[in-house]
Amino acid sequence: MPTQDKDLKLGNGALIGLRPRESIEIADPKRPNTAFDGFIKAILEQIGVALEIPFEILIGHFSSSYSASRAALLEAWRFFRGRRKWLASSFCQVVYENFLAEGIALGRIAAPGFFVDPLLRSAYCGAIWIGDAPSQIDPVKEVDAAEKRLSLCLTTRDEETVTLTGGDFEANFPRIKKEKQMLEEIGIDFQKKNSSPFQPSGGPQNENVSENA
Repeated sequence: MPTQDKDLKLGNGALIGLRPRESIEIADPKRPNTAFDGFIKAILEQIGVALEIPFEILIGHFSSSYSASRAALLEAWRFFRGRRKWLASSFCQVVYENFLAEGIALGRIAAPGFFVDPLLRSAYCGAIWIGDAPSQIDPVKEVDAAEKRLSLCLTTRDEETVTLTGGDFEANFPRIKKEKQMLEEIGIDFQKKNSSPFQPSGGPQNENVSENA
């Protein structure tokens, strides 16, 4: 008859006669296993493939070169942006539009033409969902790349602000202008020479020289 006791217990000591060339071996759970690190790494890599997240991002450890680490980060953010876009369009935007419609219907928010003109309704419901900015492996290189994109007109200051810091350039600009005026009042240069965003690098004098030449 089987016992109902589920606890594993050691029995009484016993003397067992061994045959020639037989020995007793006791399992040692503390034995070192050199393949443990490789096994765990392989498992994590497969988990990262299933989640569309690179191995370096999954474990939060960057041991490769800058190029390899940045490539892994960009690949991860491609996945993150896709999920963020899905969340913003299917949840955040829906909640915002319902909140706005309820506030306008109750008279808490003034929005003339909201329930009459579909174009006005679409304009009122327009929103940009930014979220957190991606982390940077080398901020200096990231800023240099942003500066080159701006000089080639491949992007805007608003887009670069969102990408680098997750901020809003239109909201930051009045503050930047105020700080510039405050620093100039006490004689401190706001930007280095020929790099100020408030003044072009080439002035009228340089243009005249080039024309005369």
